[in-house]
Amino acid sequence: MTKILEDEFMEWQSDMVDITKEYIENRAEKIYLYGSIENGGYSFNLFFKINNQIVTMDQVNSVLNEGEREYDLSDDRQWAVLRIGTKDLQEIKKVCTKYEQPVPTQFKLYYDVQENSLKAKYQYDPIYSNTDALYSSDIFMSWYEEVKQEVEG
Repeated sequence: MTKILEDEFMEWQSDMVDITKEYIENRAEKIYLYGSIENGGYSFNLFFKINNQIVTMDQVNSVLNEGEREYDLSDDRQWAVLRIGTKDLQEIKKVCTKYEQPVPTQFKLYYDVQENSLKAKYQYDPIYSNTDALYSSDIFMSWYEEVKQEVEG
């Protein structure tokens, strides 16, 4: 069976989700993944909804209930997740180029752990590379704060 663009694209997206599920040991309610491919640069980051609170990957132990086992937040483990996510973005760009399709400049993926469902939003226009005032980290933190406000009020 011949692979098509959507199959290959979803394989790499699924890999991003799988590595974050492994990091969070499937114990989060939701996983939010951010990816950026702009002007030759790649950026990948994530945050979680755990115990009805929104936290970045280095804050997950701060929202655990009493008696819950802590996560391994070692630098090596965190960097490995970010590195694999970034490599997956590079592969997604290759897939889009191979099929002569536009490369998304931004990915916002929402994975519901309990429902095993993935929703995605893509942008194709430059988000930050056309300005001196914004970086991919600014866009990520803005999305993080937006979701945090929605969930926690």
